[in-house]
Amino acid sequence: MNNHLQSTPMSSAAMPWLSDASESRTLRTVSVYAIDDHAIFRRGLEALVEAALANNRDLRVATLTVQRAQAQFQATDANRWPTVGVGLNASRAPNSKGDEANTLTAGVQLASWEIDLFGRLQGLSDAAKAQVLASEAGRQASALSLAAQVVSGALALQADAELLALGQRTLASREATLKLTQLREQVGAASALELQAQRTLVAQARAAIAQAQRAVAQDRNALALLVGQPVDDAALPAAPLAPDTLAPVPVGLSSQVLLRRPDVVQAEQTLVAAQANIAAARPASWPALPHT
Repeated sequence: MNNHLQSTPMSSAAMPWLSDASESRTLRTVSVYAIDDHAIFRRGLEALVEAALANNRDLRVATLTVQRAQAQFQATDANRWPTVGVGLNASRAPNSKGDEANTLTAGVQLASWEIDLFGRLQGLSDAAKAQVLASEAGRQASALSLAAQVVSGALALQADAELLALGQRTLASREATLKLTQLREQVGAASALELQAQRTLVAQARAAIAQAQRAVAQDRNALALLVGQPVDDAALPAAPLAPDTLAPVPVGLSSQVLLRRPDVVQAEQTLVAAQANIAAARPASWPALPHT
């Protein structure tokens, strides 16, 4: 059973405000919402990840950044098209015969707009569109990074908890051995050196337990900081760590999969936006062609 991450396209179909079909390419980014039950989240970490995505303020800021970029794109793209105004007026007045006459007047007004002969407005629109895609990719990168941190934190907490349980079992075993050594020392079957060595082992086990308890507390606090709320033991998987939690990376995997990384998409679209701004800046020194 192969563990895998599904990917979802980020294109105009997924963003209706991007109506231009001439995108440089269809963007495919890993979505934290499309991880199937064969992946690591089958360990019961879905609730923690969903809570982290809902409570993380940085992710909220990233979402608002996407919405702002959408509004800027809509406003910039609207400058390419004329503004049409429609007016309707109705009146009633007496005529020469003494009857009332109804008058209905309708009009259409075309506001002044610029003919984009040199591509300045198109360049600004393309830059705003690429900025929307970059913002959305940044949001997905933040969400994916947060989900990875939550999973890593939960697994670290579970691993340290297992080390703590192992240390407690070790301490119980060494304390039982210490009692047996004390009895043997009383009857002369064990030396004082052996008894002292066993006491040292018990002290070492207690020190290891204290260290494991501190690690568990630190892991729990770090995970609570990521999730945005206290983490209950019921939210963590009860099963121990399995060696096949993650599938091995397939041999010969193409490097093209790196293009699906949201941070790579964000950098690419930021470059596209910069190039579009340069293309829009060139015609700025040329005469504009307003139309009235």
